[in-house]
Amino acid sequence: MTAVAGLHPFGRLGEIDEVVDGTLYLERAAFVRGEMLHIDRGQSAGD
Repeated sequence: MTAVAGLHPFGRLGEIDEVVDGTLYLERAAFVRGEMLHIDRGQSAGD
């Protein structure tokens, strides 16, 4: 996994709690609807 992490802009893979935080944000944000949240630390930036 170290080689894969080196390919990422932040130099590491995400942790499970970071993905959970994003999921909980979408669940709790009552005013946010129909949004796609990329939890990838910038991997898809500019796409």
